[in-house]
Amino acid sequence: LRSGLRNDAPDPAISMRQQFRLSEVGLEDFAFMLLSSIINHLEADGHAAEHAHWWEMALGSAELTLMHLKLSRWQGEECVVVARELAAWKATTPVTSDRDAALRLKASVERVRRVAESFSDQTLQVLPDHSKKLGAALNVAEHAAQVYCEGEIRASLVFQLAKLCSLLLKQLEAVLGGDGFDVLVSGAVAGKLVEVDRISPESLEGSHEDTVLLVKSADGDEEVGAAGGSVKGVVLCQELPHLSHLGVRARQEHVVFVTSTNEAQTATIRSLAGEWVTLQAGPSGVTVQAAERPAVASTVAEASSSKVAGAETSKPAAEAGVVNKLPAGTVLRLEDTGVAEGGAKAAYCGQLLRLAAASRTDAAGELARFEAPAGVCVPFGAMEAALEDAGVKERFAELIKVAESASLEGGALDEVCGELRSVVAALRGVCDAVVAQLPESTESVIVRSSANVEDLQGMSGAGLYDSIPGIDPRNAQEFGAAVAEVWASLYTRRGVLSRRAAAVPQSSASMAVVVQVLLKPDVSFVLHTVSPVDGDATRLYAEVAVGLGETLASGTRGSPWRMSVSKEVPDDVVTLGFANFSEQLVGLPGGRGVQTRRVDYSSQPLTLQKQARAKLGNQLAAVGSFLEEQLGEAQDVEGVCINGTLHVVQTRPQPI
Repeated sequence: LRSGLRNDAPDPAISMRQQFRLSEVGLEDFAFMLLSSIINHLEADGHAAEHAHWWEMALGSAELTLMHLKLSRWQGEECVVVARELAAWKATTPVTSDRDAALRLKASVERVRRVAESFSDQTLQVLPDHSKKLGAALNVAEHAAQVYCEGEIRASLVFQLAKLCSLLLKQLEAVLGGDGFDVLVSGAVAGKLVEVDRISPESLEGSHEDTVLLVKSADGDEEVGAAGGSVKGVVLCQELPHLSHLGVRARQEHVVFVTSTNEAQTATIRSLAGEWVTLQAGPSGVTVQAAERPAVASTVAEASSSKVAGAETSKPAAEAGVVNKLPAGTVLRLEDTGVAEGGAKAAYCGQLLRLAAASRTDAAGELARFEAPAGVCVPFGAMEAALEDAGVKERFAELIKVAESASLEGGALDEVCGELRSVVAALRGVCDAVVAQLPESTESVIVRSSANVEDLQGMSGAGLYDSIPGIDPRNAQEFGAAVAEVWASLYTRRGVLSRRAAAVPQSSASMAVVVQVLLKPDVSFVLHTVSPVDGDATRLYAEVAVGLGETLASGTRGSPWRMSVSKEVPDDVVTLGFANFSEQLVGLPGGRGVQTRRVDYSSQPLTLQKQARAKLGNQLAAVGSFLEEQLGEAQDVEGVCINGTLHVVQTRPQPI
């Protein structure tokens, strides 16, 4: 079957191969019907979900279907790993008697559903155009050609797998007592419900009335404000880490934000598209329901015809940070970097090194001890010096002027952003001076942005600019290109539009670069020292993922381990969710970049052991409380854990 037909093969061989292929098609059809029958039986016997045999049948069927898909060469490695997880959970504590077991299984079932969804998404990307052209060539009715792709999906075993996942998740929600929603930002708002594929400046082009968005998908790097000041609430139809960049920005912008992966739930909400609705979200649950439009609906002020899309805002203008541009060739130790020289991020990284030393004293307590990565800062002024050395400073200034007002229509903004990035990315920065100030044992570094237009009142900027891990600082070409790429990230379309939305002039934006030793973590974490959903100052909220922290911050499809931890009571660690990211990011030796590796949660201590989660939770609570006390306010902290020791790589004031 794998080798295909040879033109010179004898007739009996060709006939046998054809029989094998027909047998394979027949087995596929049989598997489809068998799984359909099993699902019907499970649905009819839903009350039996309180018994172990119901779960054994359901999980065993999902496990076998995944192995079938692996033989069909659809995401084979992912299918094998998730099937292994299901087999492990099937053999452990019944989900009906252990909340953690139910949450753990829910994470794996959601991972299975992603396998099914990716098949549907790929089919819809590849087949529609081809089926339309083929249908026209064969004089097939236009309607038949249009529904061909849907028919292919519904006739596949993946369709039945998706139905089984929906059934399992419905039963798990009943066990857990949830409503299918996850609240990232609580509150109550009203507005016109508008369905969009993604959050972007084009989402509400021409609309100025209060809006609640129903969003199909997100990367986690979007900024709600870039879609306009009229967005009051968001319902996202996928899971999203609470502390992803998008989640943090929504909180800072006071946009009510919930997610739902319940298909029936989102279908009900979708039926309200175009109507005025209320969105209420809080600890007690979420409701989205039709409402009477106010006699005078709240609107964002109409933009004048001279303004470009994305420039208007109902919020006060943010102010870019003060910049002290230093002479060419200057490289600062992080401990010596101030906000004016290297931006808030660089200054906080320097402060962390001092706080790490303070945490190792007896007064801080053993649990509060942490490390911070060594590093340096390429300060403000280095990029401008490089522009002058390259003879492109005047051209750069001209492009900045154009970017201030370039229209979204006709691709004018895309064109100027592309040229700006090309000009800056071609520059080359310092190398020898950086290497001289790094520890001699440094093999690999992460090159991070630190702009004066981040962490501003009214503009978070979290995750808006690039960080590049896995760079060899002794490779002048590679390191110089990474620094220039970080500089150039200041002028992405998203970055330019975010500054417009905050009324920050493009000419005010400056970029410094933080260069830190790249750590090789077991897990990475992001935490808020004050619970972000209910504002409880006695508990912190943490999200944890295997490998490098980019998985958490970028909003990669999947969920982290989620914990609520008391800062006052030892061992009061509540697991709110289990991780199911399909892959982790790991740094390669010798500064050779990063690679992805598949994650099997049936062998991960944080998934298997409550004691492991409690130990990490206690450490996070101690370190978070120490930083909060030392810095005088609630903190948004990012870090990693290596061999049981916490390393904090960044902290900033938490948006409250």
